[in-house]
Amino acid sequence: AAQLVATIETDWDPSRYRDTYHEDLLALITRKAEGETIVAPEPAAPTAEVVDIMDLLKRSVEEARRAKASDAAGAQAAG
Repeated sequence: AAQLVATIETDWDPSRYRDTYHEDLLALITRKAEGETIVAPEPAAPTAEVVDIMDLLKRSVEEARRAKASDAAGAQAAG
């Protein structure tokens, strides 16, 4: 992992980036100030199912506990 990070690591140069949100907002404000009617776009429909990470984690922990208990019971029966 450290080698992977080292291969993509670079010095931070903020001049390489633009604040496009700020630019777009200023353009919108200018259009509105000039009298243009601005209509908000419809929100995009969600494209992915929302996953309850805590539920997945709880299930994973419970499965690991069951597997460990099952392994322990198998070892006692064999011993």
